Formats: sequence, C-alpha cells, structure tokens
Amino acid sequence: MFLNFVFTFFAFVAFDAYCHEIDHHSACPYRQVFYPCKCSVITYDSVNYYSQITCKGVNGLQLKDIFHSARYANVSRYYDIIEITEVPLLNLCCEDLFGGFHFKKIKITFSTICVINYNAFLTTEHFTKEITLINTHFTANLADGNQLFKTIRKFKDLRGLFIISSNLEALPEDALRSPNRHFGQDLEVIRICNTKISRIPDYAFYDLPRLIWIDFGNNYITHVNSKTFALRSTIDTPIEISLSANNLTSSGITDGAFSGIRRQKVEIYITENRLDTLYEQIFNPLLRTEYVFLFVDHNPFVCDCRHRWLFNHKEDNQYHLKGMTCREDGRSIWEKNFDHCDKAKLVDTKVDIFGRCCRRHNHQQQRYEHKITYIPEPPVRIQQHHQHKISYIKKLPTQIREYNHQIEAPHNSDIHPQLQQHHF
Repeated sequence: MFLNFVFTFFAFVAFDAYCHEIDHHSACPYRQVFYPCKCSVITYDSVNYYSQITCKGVNGLQLKDIFHSARYANVSRYYDIIEITEVPLLNLCCEDLFGGFHFKKIKITFSTICVINYNAFLTTEHFTKEITLINTHFTANLADGNQLFKTIRKFKDLRGLFIISSNLEALPEDALRSPNRHFGQDLEVIRICNTKISRIPDYAFYDLPRLIWIDFGNNYITHVNSKTFALRSTIDTPIEISLSANNLTSSGITDGAFSGIRRQKVEIYITENRLDTLYEQIFNPLLRTEYVFLFVDHNPFVCDCRHRWLFNHKEDNQYHLKGMTCREDGRSIWEKNFDHCDKAKLVDTKVDIFGRCCRRHNHQQQRYEHKITYIPEPPVRIQQHHQHKISYIKKLPTQIREYNHQIEAPHNSDIHPQLQQHHF
C-alpha cells in the first residue's frame, strides 16, 4: 500500500508537467452522460486539478456503448484521465473504444486483460501522454508483451509509461522501437517494475532521446552488457537508471555496461541485488567518469583484496560510489584497510595480463617490472554543486601515462624450464 502511494505521488508529479489546470467547477457534465462511469475532479496538492472519468467493473463492449452514446451530448471531448478498474476479464475488444473522446492519461488498475484490439484507442492515440497499468495482469496469450507493446507504440506523443505489479513475462525485442523512429521521441519516463521480466533486449532504449528515468526495479533481470542502455543521442539533462531488487550477480554485469550513456549526470541504482564483487575493469571506468554516480546498497559484497583498487583514488571513488558495505561485518568499504594486500595477487583473473603487460628483468634489483598502459585521464570537474549537478569539459587526448609497479622475482627453481630459456 505504501509503495503504491509513493508511486502514485511521483507519477502525478510527472503527469502534472503535461496536464493543464482545469476549471473544476465545470469540468464534468451531468451524471447520466457517462453512467455507469463517473466523472469527478481530483487533486493531489490542492493547487492542480484534473478531470477524471472512472469506469469500475465496466468491460470493453459496454465502454464503447457509453462513449459512443455520449458523443450526442453537448459535452467536452477532452479530459485528463480515464481509469478502468476492477474488471475480472477486461476485453479491450473493439476499435475506437472511446468514440472520439480524448484523454491525456489512460489508467488501468486491478484488472486482468484478456484481449487488446490494435485500434482500441484510435482517436486518443495522438492526445494521450501517459499510460499507466497498476496491478494489471494478462492472460497467457498476452503475457509475452507482443500485442501490448504493439499497441503502445501507436501512441506517438507518449511521455510516460508505467507498468507496476504485473505478470508480464518479457520485454519484446522491438518493444520500444518502431520503424523510422515514429515512437518515443518525447518519452521521458519508463517504469516497468515488479513483473516477471528477466531480460532487457540490446538497444532497447536506443531511439528514445529524451529519457530521464528508466526504472526496471524488482524484476528478475540477470545480465547487463554494453548494449543494454546504449543511447543514440546526447542531451544536456540528467538521467536515472534503476535495476534495484533484481537477480544481478557480479558476473552478470559485463565489460562496457552502462558506458554508452552521455548525459549531464547519470545515476545508476543496482541496490538489493546479489553482487559480491565490483570488478575493476568494469567499474573503474564508470567511477572515473565525472558525471556518473553508482548506488550499490544492500548487496552481499565480500570486502577482500579484490577491492583494493577502490583506494587508488579513494576520495573520488567515495564521491561517486554510494552505499557499499561488507557482508562479513556490515561496515562500510571505506573503513577497511587493504595495506596488507599483495599487489601481485590483485590481478583480475578476467584480464589477460600478458596481453597488456610487457615484462622485463631488472638485474640490479632482481625484480620484474610491469609496464602497464592506461587510458588518458577522464574529464575534469570544473564545478560542483551540493545537488551533485556537475558541469564538465573534456580534455584533449593527453600523452599516454605509464605506471610501474614492482613484483618480487620468483626463484629460478619456480620458473617453468621453458620460460628459463627466455630473457625478460
């Protein structure tokens, strides 16, 4: 109940951005026009008012009869919200259910949808800005999401899509993509939470240039790669991405994950998953990017020497990495001391060390030096506000820097005979 209240509050904060204020003394016609549906004026802040038509327990054919009959009354054809609620088997069976009436928000709650006609919302498609499904389930023929998103893609001017608490099983490959990019050019918020979705297709959001909030929390997602959140466009606005409360493991986040996002500020929430390690090769590039902030609360991190790399730039990493605590004692990672860690044992086994290192023998010190080439430094922060809104500029490519660290030379007896024949 509390989560539904929080969702409703934030949904209407977003909804208010594209709903007009109405004259709540004359917004609704006389009662019989939409009976048994009811028209009312609602408010969430006593400042902005919205006209809402609520149809409780009313099914598809009856909906069409109601609105097609209302066309003959001398009433407004434009309203803010239509809510269809508490329908055991909702049959959106008919073309143009609303018969010429237009709604900025279509809301379906506490119902099970069994049929969706491709043209069910024909006359309101170019007027509707938000689609919200809360506690809405689908029969087996619709659970794969294909017909649902095929219909959603017809709403060319959609700005908010909310699917909260559903048995939706998949996000189709083309769920949010359409030929010639006719869909989603104004879409700002996508929240698909508490469903059975286990995978986000590659480039799912690529053609959605105005996104500021992507929330796939409380699903069953197991993998994120470099293509999952790739975005075609770069705009000067922040973006928030949430994969909280999924089934993500450390091995499920692969090289380049979250790297295809260029925004003023990027907040990534991977809290309440099953992460035990932040691999340097994956997360160091993110944390060294000035506009990226990573939230990792409530994961079972093992705070061993694999995380010593976080202390190479401790102050910056503390600023960009939030909520990392250790499974063994619940303490913050920043309270740990990794001075005892042998650098020779810190090489990530997922990296081919001989592919990136050139080893040579130092006869005076009897040590091996590893010359490791690193990428240039990331953008430099030139301004920082208390809300973490960061302006930044990019440096021109700088001269490649080389870092040397010493590793104790093994005794000759420990070296494989074939290796002893080579001079390092």
